[in-house]
Amino acid sequence: MIKRMLSGEDGNIQAGIYAHAYRLLDASNNIAYLFSVLLLPLFSKLIKQGQKVENLVRLSFSILFVASVILAVGSVFYRFELMTLMYEHYINDSAAVFAVLMGCFVSISTTYVFGTLLTANGNLKQLNIAAAIGMVLNLGLNIALIPLYGALGSAWASLVTQGIMALIQVILASYYFKFRINYRYIGALLAFSTGVVLINLISVSIGLPWGQSLGIMILASLILAAILRLLDVGNFIRIVSGSKLQ
Repeated sequence: MIKRMLSGEDGNIQAGIYAHAYRLLDASNNIAYLFSVLLLPLFSKLIKQGQKVENLVRLSFSILFVASVILAVGSVFYRFELMTLMYEHYINDSAAVFAVLMGCFVSISTTYVFGTLLTANGNLKQLNIAAAIGMVLNLGLNIALIPLYGALGSAWASLVTQGIMALIQVILASYYFKFRINYRYIGALLAFSTGVVLINLISVSIGLPWGQSLGIMILASLILAAILRLLDVGNFIRIVSGSKLQ
């Protein structure tokens, strides 16, 4: 779409910049997609048996949320280093687009959980309506932003669209499954997100080589997630293996 809306060489350059930035997001999406493939039969089984799905939803969402926030925030702080590692040209432009695009991963991970839940529940009509809304919104934003900001405008269009789509699916799932608002859990998610930002600020200022500081950031963020009780990978593995939900 970028090539069609920008004429000549500029269109090719901006499309190339977007492709540079999108590759890591595409790879991350593949991992999250495999996660949703595991969730679909689990959700279907629980719904068919008339059991509550809230614990599994919270467990699976927590795992993806932790991973996606670490990746998204880390991509913002280490955007230049990562783009320099992968490419030789248009580093500054690619880094800016990359930072925005990786923010989409949090919303995409959310849709992989709640969209899968709604699919298992048979809410395909509602999902199709939401998808149509997202398509129209994304098209409109791209038409408005690409002529002004090129690849960066398209990245912002994706971020806004994905965020709204994730919110719609969370609302739909909460409505159909009558999820209660867990303020303590929401507080833990907010505390974790804030903590990851602070950890990144510290990691980039300690003066170590960026690869080492990135590793420290990831380790510290995982420890924070464990302290806030957002990670329970062992229980999820037991569920996938057929154990009862705890």
